[in-house]
Amino acid sequence: MTETHIHPPVVVRPGDGTPIPGPEGITLKLTREQSGGAIGVLEAVSEPGFDAPRHVHRVHDELFYVLGGEFLFLVGDELVSAPAGTLVFVPRGTVHAPKVVSDEPGKVLVAYTPGGQEGAFVEFAALAAEGQVDIADARFAEVLERYESEVVGPPI
Repeated sequence: MTETHIHPPVVVRPGDGTPIPGPEGITLKLTREQSGGAIGVLEAVSEPGFDAPRHVHRVHDELFYVLGGEFLFLVGDELVSAPAGTLVFVPRGTVHAPKVVSDEPGKVLVAYTPGGQEGAFVEFAALAAEGQVDIADARFAEVLERYESEVVGPPI
């Protein structure tokens, strides 16, 4: 039996991917375009103490797989400790926020289904390069809206 693919298979070797400039070490590993829309994947390395505001994605599920360090995740109303090896699945529409709580950087693999949400990080990096670094800035809100996401509260 012959397999047919809508899009070609993709293999991303260690160290490969597309780095996104910025203070967080984010590397795009697989984009919506590469996966035929199915999934977007990135790898992020964040310094101790990094935290993101509470936010929600309206059309994307998000999966975190902790590769190194330790995170604390807010998922809905629950705080979850997440050392390396922990997988956290956040269904679309669920308020969530990550925070690196270890003394070492936190490293995480993040996947979005369907793909597309990973593109927001490219746009955020472009704003940061222009000196727009405040998440409360209207231009950040425009990017979030384009990706059907919303900040709904402060970090953990």
